[in-house]
Amino acid sequence: MMLKSSLEVYRLGKNSLGIQTFLYGNRRGDTLLALARAGILPTKSRGRSIDPQQEDTCLRCGTFEETVNHVIFERNDAYDTDEDFLSRLGLHEEKQGPSIVTKTQRILEKWEKETKDLLLAPDMKG
Repeated sequence: MMLKSSLEVYRLGKNSLGIQTFLYGNRRGDTLLALARAGILPTKSRGRSIDPQQEDTCLRCGTFEETVNHVIFERNDAYDTDEDFLSRLGLHEEKQGPSIVTKTQRILEKWEKETKDLLLAPDMKG
């Protein structure tokens, strides 16, 4: 885990093996949460790190860079604290619980659906 840059977020938050996570089932939100925790959620920012030519602006807001933080906090390019971010991912020992993680899973599902809908929508300009 120490050598994998994609696991940086997980490494920062997962300090012990005894944390109950309440995380994974068989829903799409479970998969998206796992991707977010592993640092490989397919955001525009991640796409740009792979291909520097790719646009990284959020399709939903059209203003800020689409990062995992931006998606999870559903607002501008800032987020509260590292602890808040880790708790949303279910990785903060003192601030975790199933309701926080479930909310994050729903946010990720909504983000994925809205982003796909925007990508598939016909161009309304012409």
